[in-house]
Amino acid sequence: MIPPPENVMDSWQGIEQSFHSGKLAHAYIIEGGNIKVAENFATRILQLLFCKHDEAPCEICSSCSSVGERKHVDVLCLEPESKSRQIVVSDVEEVIARMNRTSFEGGWKATVLLHADRLNPVAENKLLKILEEPPSRSLLLLVTDNKAALLPTIKSRCLHVYCKEGSESGVLDIENALDFFPPTTGLEVGLLCNIISAALSQLLGNRNEAMEMEFTSGVELRKEVVEARLSADRKLIQESVVIQLVRWLHDVLSVQAGIDEKNIYFHDRVGQLESIAQKYTADDILMMIRELEGLKLRLDSNLPEQYVFEEVFRKMVL
Repeated sequence: MIPPPENVMDSWQGIEQSFHSGKLAHAYIIEGGNIKVAENFATRILQLLFCKHDEAPCEICSSCSSVGERKHVDVLCLEPESKSRQIVVSDVEEVIARMNRTSFEGGWKATVLLHADRLNPVAENKLLKILEEPPSRSLLLLVTDNKAALLPTIKSRCLHVYCKEGSESGVLDIENALDFFPPTTGLEVGLLCNIISAALSQLLGNRNEAMEMEFTSGVELRKEVVEARLSADRKLIQESVVIQLVRWLHDVLSVQAGIDEKNIYFHDRVGQLESIAQKYTADDILMMIRELEGLKLRLDSNLPEQYVFEEVFRKMVL
């Protein structure tokens, strides 16, 4: 058996123990700071379920391989396909119908909902039916990077597993951008936008390469799924930029308040934070945080990404 990554070992051991003792829950929310980490964890659970070998999951038998390629006959995998990025009622109806049928191989039946936080409200309420009356030997995995977006009634009927990785591949490295943030001149606004844009393009390029590797490995993805994934990736990376910039400004407020250095997120840049803290008032920083929070909403619009960032950054030049 190939061991899971060290940083998800505790969660994995709990799943293994539940499976071998016959106490596996009928539904789990698999949450990760990065959706790909959560998806990989869910795949591993399914391989444990369907593996043909005693030392499961072996990852080399036909069942483990078919699970990894999304081709197992008793596994239904759904994710948002439309540009609205929602899982709709018809998707959930397919889940319910599939889970209530007899399994093809006479064993477990499983469904994976990727980006489960994208269930629309009507679909979530429909999903409660299968959660309240789960068929025997059925497993539902809700994979998400935002459990908070799910209805409380959904969360209360599932067990929660959180898995993470040391370096989240969906987080954009903006260390260079912090040298010019908050910007003090129009020139710095331009530099800031260019740094973020270049880093964003590079990371999205890496994502495209990873998706091409999925194609070559035999995983069949429809055009709608590919487009939806790329759209979700861009949104995730954009949000990571905003989150890090907000953290930076919160650190400035922490320095102004005299909070201990060990409680500062960017603790390796305390000198720079102190310099910024002396230059701006707390009200200035709070205004910038509000602008960034508004930026998250504007990035969902059809406005050009570069334009949205530049407009917000220019408001910070005091």
